Parts: sequence; structure tokens; C-alpha cells
Amino acid sequence: LKQTFDDSSVQGFLSHPTLYWFIGSSLEDWHLDATALIGSILSLVVVMGLDSWLAMVSLWILDFSIVTVAEGTSFYAYGWESQLLETGFLSIWLCDLPTLFRGDGMKGVFRDKIPSSSHSIPVLWLYRWLCARISIGAGLIKLRGGECWQKKTCLYYHFETQPIPSP
Repeated sequence: LKQTFDDSSVQGFLSHPTLYWFIGSSLEDWHLDATALIGSILSLVVVMGLDSWLAMVSLWILDFSIVTVAEGTSFYAYGWESQLLETGFLSIWLCDLPTLFRGDGMKGVFRDKIPSSSHSIPVLWLYRWLCARISIGAGLIKLRGGECWQKKTCLYYHFETQPIPSP
């Protein structure tokens, strides 16, 4: 991509947003490994209880960077990456957001926070809409699929070939 945009990182970023525009050399495997490692560490910290919009924005940017770079490859050709990006973006708005000023006039960007409950109702409805779209889409793709879905015999093959625990 750098050859397409004459090494203009800003123009390239506006066309294909990814953090990898701003690395000095060409993209190498260790850049992707570092992105995955940083994302894993941030995710672990969030799972352990960090309620930080900054961590969620960072995770979303890291994921968006990987999706942008992998665009058009067989690795990211299933459609789930856009749903994961949407879920990650919505999760930013479930965290407590900082206010610009405290009640006493002092700056308090990271001290006083707007409670997430005041923002969560619309976000929860957007999550419900996302779940409905995923469920309806999964059903429609099966109806559009092969003959076994129309005959309702696809699950026979599924249960015969999947490692399902049994007594």
C-alpha cells in the first residue's frame, strides 16, 4: 500500500486506516506479533476489571489495524471481523467517560467520570440490534445455502463429524 500512496502516511491512513502506516520500515511479522501481544495484555487487564474507555479505544484501534492490513486475504474473509469491530466500538461507550471539568471548577479529566449507566441504554439497544442481525443473517445464509439445509439434513453430517463429548 505504501507504493500506492507515494509513502504519504496521512493520505494512506485516510484511505486505509491502520497504525502500520506510521512505522518507519515495511510491515514485518514481528509488528503483527507485537500488536497481538499488546492487544492480549490489554484484553486481560480489561477482563480483570479495568473500566477504561482508553483501553477499549486502544483495543479497537489495534483490531481495526489488523483488519485493515488483512483486508482481502482469506484469513479475514468471513464477515465476522466487521461484527467484532462493531462490538468493540460499542463497548467503548459502556465504560465510564471522563468529564472535562469537576464540579468545583478544577480540571478533572480522569478524576470525575460520567456514570456509564447514563450512556448504557442506547448502547444496550444497539447490542440487541447487533445480536438480532447476526441471528437473522445466520438463518438466512443457511436458507440460501445448499440442498442439505433445504432438506434439513445438514446437522446429521455435523453431528457425525464434530468432536462432541459423549459418555
